Amino acid sequence: MVFLKCVPCGNENLNDLARKKVIVVKGTHAATILPKKMPSAKLLQYENYVEAVKALRKGEGVALVTGSGILMGIQKDNPDLQMVGGFFTFESYGIAVRKGDEMMLKAVNTALRKIRAAGEYNTIYQKWFGELVEKEYDRFYQQKFGYLFK
Repeated sequence: MVFLKCVPCGNENLNDLARKKVIVVKGTHAATILPKKMPSAKLLQYENYVEAVKALRKGEGVALVTGSGILMGIQKDNPDLQMVGGFFTFESYGIAVRKGDEMMLKAVNTALRKIRAAGEYNTIYQKWFGELVEKEYDRFYQQKFGYLFK
């Protein structure tokens, strides 16, 4: 999780959100995790990201908190908004394969290994999400679980 702010508004890290109004979308992981990470923040929950971005622009809250992939997409369409604060949680994305479909599972895993080894994974990631944060993920998982993903 990271957060998006209007430029300039002075919020640069999670601690800056203490006792302030923070925008989230109802039912998201951010709406669940933020009260645990920053209990003094006042959550403003909106039905969707369109409403949440409008609220941020109107100054109803100081930041919009959600996952980096979503924020990167919002930022591409709104270059006057800035992603700040660094990551304060990491969630993994996954690919679902029907239970028992070993052939499909093997094909997906083989394809993922190939594109990572060839550097193509990074190219795809940067095209759709922007800057790679793999080192931050690695550092987070090593600290939390004692291992790195490779």
